Amino acid sequence: MKKFWQITTWIVYGICLAVFLGTIIFVAIDGGQNMWGRLGLCIGGLLGLVALIVIGFAFRFRLPSYIHIYLALLITICVVLGEVFGFFDTYPWFNKVLHTISGALITVIGFTIARWWLGGELFEKSPLLFIAFFAFCFSLMVGVFWEIMEFTVDCVAGQNMQRWQDPNSVRAPFESGLIDTMWDMIVHTIAALVISVIGYFYLRKKRKESK
Repeated sequence: MKKFWQITTWIVYGICLAVFLGTIIFVAIDGGQNMWGRLGLCIGGLLGLVALIVIGFAFRFRLPSYIHIYLALLITICVVLGEVFGFFDTYPWFNKVLHTISGALITVIGFTIARWWLGGELFEKSPLLFIAFFAFCFSLMVGVFWEIMEFTVDCVAGQNMQRWQDPNSVRAPFESGLIDTMWDMIVHTIAALVISVIGYFYLRKKRKESK
């Protein structure tokens, strides 16, 4: 089973790399509005994906394969579909769905990191509230860093990741990216809280069964 997940991880990485390279070629040939900005996003996403692979090698892929698969797919979907091909503007729900799923899955990653960091025996003895709280806070931290990244890209590269500019007019829809950012954080926080509570009771049940 472990070998199956390793192979699956490499297949996903290969597909994501191919999608990025194909998108870069398509944008360069197609041209169109804001070509250089879209190319910059593609190259940035590609570098992020390569960095993820390098980090995986550095730590010898100690984290579960599903984490690598999730992160690779998230980077690819957000950059290629969301930003380059405009899904965030065309389908307003698309961004919120991604943030909700991210909030949930990053919380699961937080539980996994807690187990990896504490080790098996210490993890079993640690207070469950602490573990759940760590997973919840870890998810929120990642969410905050993502919003900071969006703000930075918008300021430096003149992009519209925070939806501060209506793509169909020169008027900003909400005069700033505040509404978009706050709803992103709200759905992320709700998802993280739900998974933290579920994870707490799941671990509690497992401990009772092991006694």
